[in-house]
Amino acid sequence: LSVGQNADIMCGCDLERPGHVKHLVQYVREHKPKVVILQPPCTALGPWSHLNRVVNHDTWRPQYEAAIAIAKVCGMLIYIQLADGRHCLLENPQGSEIFTLDCLEHFQQHANKLIIHQCMAGLVDPDGIPTLKATELWASSPILLRRLQHLICDGSHEHVVLQGRCRGHK
Repeated sequence: LSVGQNADIMCGCDLERPGHVKHLVQYVREHKPKVVILQPPCTALGPWSHLNRVVNHDTWRPQYEAAIAIAKVCGMLIYIQLADGRHCLLENPQGSEIFTLDCLEHFQQHANKLIIHQCMAGLVDPDGIPTLKATELWASSPILLRRLQHLICDGSHEHVVLQGRCRGHK
């Protein structure tokens, strides 16, 4: 199984730029990947964004608008994949607003859903303490989630709370 193009800001693909979106859509239509994995930024849509919306509204607003634009691209790619009988996987923190957006309504009704805890996948803080980060996955097929189902915290360790400037490390 070969992998295709990575469409990420770190690789020079800015999904806020129409030309980059057009290129990505063309790539997906032409190369017909079996699975598209979508991990849109969660900064403005994740559980902590409600606090930033109130406390740092001027900073939050442009991030929110960018997140909505990228979510719409995700919705378009999901639609293309499903219409052509192919697959997709969408990942974001549990409670992310992305899972309530109209642009994903067609996927909401049919997606196989799973919540995992990233401490069970090795996520730790800078001091090596396991970090409990609940992550929601939506997939077009249960097969895409099968090997992840065991990633539910077993309670055998202490956790650090993922908040503020504390970021987990894998």
